[in-house]
Amino acid sequence: MSLFAEQDKVQVSSLCEEVFAGRYNADLYREYGRWLPFITDIYLPIADSQSGDFRMLPFPGGILNQPAVTMELLRLIQLNYRIAMRKQMER
Repeated sequence: MSLFAEQDKVQVSSLCEEVFAGRYNADLYREYGRWLPFITDIYLPIADSQSGDFRMLPFPGGILNQPAVTMELLRLIQLNYRIAMRKQMER
C-alpha cells in the first residue's frame, strides 16, 4: 500500500528524470518543485553515487525510527536514480 497518490509518483518520477539527466526544465521545476528538496537536499547527499544505496539514514535512529512517508518517497527517488544510472550505462 502506497502513502502517495499515483499523480504524486508521476510528478516525482518526472522530476527525477530531469534532475538525474542534468537537465533544467523551468516549467517542470515550477510545477513539481515541492519535491525537489527531497531529491537534491536529502536523497543525493545520503546516497552512494554509484549504486544509489543509502550510506546513512536521513534522520537520527534506526530504520524503524525514520518517517514512513519520507522513506517511501526516498525509495521512489532511489528507484528513479537507479533507472537513470542504468540508462546512462546503456549508452
